[in-house]
Amino acid sequence: MLALIIMDVAASKTVWLNFDTMTWNAGDRIACVLNDFLVGNVGNFKHWMLAVDNERVIHCGVVGFKNSKHVRIAIQNREKVSKKMFVRIKCINYGPGVYGIQAVERAMSWERDKPYWYNLFRCNCYH
Repeated sequence: MLALIIMDVAASKTVWLNFDTMTWNAGDRIACVLNDFLVGNVGNFKHWMLAVDNERVIHCGVVGFKNSKHVRIAIQNREKVSKKMFVRIKCINYGPGVYGIQAVERAMSWERDKPYWYNLFRCNCYH
């Protein structure tokens, strides 16, 4: 029984990928561990992105730090995504999920200059 528990723990170990070199396909959900200065040392919060194609992601960024409940949607090439936002060597590709490319189509239809309300602790993201 103990051997089975040890194997389960070893099998569930997270394999982190580097955001700058990892591969993804349109519709894949990518998550990277947020930098501590953004959320304090209160847990393992992740910054979620949705792959538009093999080089671009769509994601939200905070509109100033005074009002961190509002975000703007951005479509960016891999190298343009903020290097301060998350730990670039601690990322995971969770694959396309249930909606895959449909999630990309929906996200692309949202207005990019409009601020959207977001609560980090309730994780009300739409991908």
